[in-house]
Amino acid sequence: MKYLVKWEFNADQADAIIAKEMKYQTLQKENPEKYPKNYIPLFAAGDGIIYTIWEVDNPQQIANKVAYMMPEGKAKLVPLIESTTFIEAYMKLKKQP
Repeated sequence: MKYLVKWEFNADQADAIIAKEMKYQTLQKENPEKYPKNYIPLFAAGDGIIYTIWEVDNPQQIANKVAYMMPEGKAKLVPLIESTTFIEAYMKLKKQP
């Protein structure tokens, strides 16, 4: 499953966040099954906000990454559902009485 991820952090902690993210990338390469995969690169939106999309095989991967980035980084996740999957579900529900 894919998730839109919004990271928030205090701008004065940018050095700590960057250091953690660089170390995380090494951990992710060494243990790819333990962490979510970045489906797209990280995008800085300014003032302590970063966006990305994760591809996740199991919820433990989310927990591992979020816990690793704490306390400096706080994540908000939104599940992404492919439009074809949504349309199929919608059409099936529409046919029900």
